[in-house]
Amino acid sequence: MRETGTLVKINGKMGLFELDVAGGCESCDIKHQCVSAGPGKRKIDLPLGSFDLEIGDQVYIETSPQSLLGAAFVVFMLPLMIAMGIYGICYYFTKRPGVSLLALFAGLGLAYFVISKIDRKWGRKKAFEPVVVGKIQRE
Repeated sequence: MRETGTLVKINGKMGLFELDVAGGCESCDIKHQCVSAGPGKRKIDLPLGSFDLEIGDQVYIETSPQSLLGAAFVVFMLPLMIAMGIYGICYYFTKRPGVSLLALFAGLGLAYFVISKIDRKWGRKKAFEPVVVGKIQRE
């Protein structure tokens, strides 16, 4: 996913970039599911890279598609797989759909804790961080 950002502050080899979140949200199919960013501007600290940047420069900021797909799998598919797996195991042993349905909801609760552990372990890795990939040339 590629966004544009404006450099608002330089701190050594890091820069504070301001992103217009609404620009990418309008074309997103699941914009109503996302509650973390919200509309408006978002600020993010990123390494400046090898670009000669000054305050006010606009840049392209990109997150790799592989990391986005991996994060989407963990957030959306993993809870369903855990809950359905627990439902299936419970139904196999009890043959009672009501008890199995309760186990399904317990599985969703378990998935929350699994995802929080995954986030603590992998969420801050460099593969999931956006990077500055280019400077937008002014005319």
